Amino acid sequence: MKKIYHYTSASSLIGMLTHSQFWATDIAFLNDHKEHVHGYSAALAFIDQKIETMTDPYKKELIGFYKTLRQYIEPNVLGRDTYVVSFATDRDSISHWFSYCEKNQGYCIGFDEDLFFDPSEKLEIATRYALKFEGVLYETSSFNDRLEKILSKDVIVETITRGMRAGAYGSGQKKGESKSTILDEIMEESHVLGPLKQLERIFNEIVFSCGAFKFEGFKHEVERRLVLSSKKIKQHAEYDYKESDVRFRERNGVIFPYVPVQFNRNSIREIIVGPSGDFELRKAGLQKILDKLGVDCEISPSSTPLRFS
Repeated sequence: MKKIYHYTSASSLIGMLTHSQFWATDIAFLNDHKEHVHGYSAALAFIDQKIETMTDPYKKELIGFYKTLRQYIEPNVLGRDTYVVSFATDRDSISHWFSYCEKNQGYCIGFDEDLFFDPSEKLEIATRYALKFEGVLYETSSFNDRLEKILSKDVIVETITRGMRAGAYGSGQKKGESKSTILDEIMEESHVLGPLKQLERIFNEIVFSCGAFKFEGFKHEVERRLVLSSKKIKQHAEYDYKESDVRFRERNGVIFPYVPVQFNRNSIREIIVGPSGDFELRKAGLQKILDKLGVDCEISPSSTPLRFS
């Protein structure tokens, strides 16, 4: 079981529990206002490095592919509506109590990530968004390691080969035909036809990675986030923002776009009551709302020796 934690206030906790819902915020409105562009720029730099240092026997074909790929990075990363729900991997963290909770009012919800979505709800969301839980990275070297797993030659060839087997290129790979044998055809045809049709999964992974890369100064957050990326790209004719499910809320005079995300209440495994002198009273009220909603989870006091006055 993979535990993820969300620190919040009492009023927000009531809303989340009552409606089984999170509000996924537009990535351009998060506290690190440059993070999406930060990831985008780092992805371009990674691809440029691949092109400059390529020594593979299929160097010409691969460079052609990476250059084509580079063209599609901007519309796929910056050209999609992307929304984020933030979680932490640290349980009962002093810095998180200070950063995300009002004094004497904090709660930390512990979820089982694997059970976070009801299967039917996840399928419904997936009709509009590519979605994934992703650990946030804070160092360029770690980000490049993640991209290498997405954009290595072996992964690219395997992905396109899978598409050929599924009929993307007609007959697909013949029995006994090696990947190296079909690489010439793959590179030639993918360059002409464009990789989007065959490589949607790779582009989604790039989007998820760019949506989970922040400046190193935020490293203390140890964040894991749910990234939702619209399947419709702004430059496509079928894109219509008016028809999207985006909603709006206000905070400190700023209007924040968000989309609602339904979660499975049964994924809640624990709720930690933040530092305060009234644990028993706060626990009693919390237990009543949990009983009302049929949520069975542990209620624990924070062990943080923090006193708010």
